[in-house]
Amino acid sequence: MKTIESGTNDQIGLLSDLIDRTTDLNELIKCHKNRCLIHYAENRYKDALHDIDVLRRYGHKDESLIMIKGVCNIHFHVGEVRNSLLKALNVESNSSRRLVKKVKRLN
Repeated sequence: MKTIESGTNDQIGLLSDLIDRTTDLNELIKCHKNRCLIHYAENRYKDALHDIDVLRRYGHKDESLIMIKGVCNIHFHVGEVRNSLLKALNVESNSSRRLVKKVKRLN
């Protein structure tokens, strides 16, 4: 997993602050969508899915978000399966054994 740059964290923080302070629906939708795209680009799939769910509750429909939601769901659930396999094999997730490397390639 790649490290999130501080600039990205700043962008996410700024968007979160705007979301907390904004009452205009169009501005909320814009902020959630931008934050979702940043989360997706940074492989933070659970966070991206949260923003997509909020946008759905606002009634916002966007074809690009439907595709992103599908990709996020795949990555999120593959990660869960990988972690379950590692746990079932009683292997530490940070172990450098060949088996772990092969299983981690699933994600």
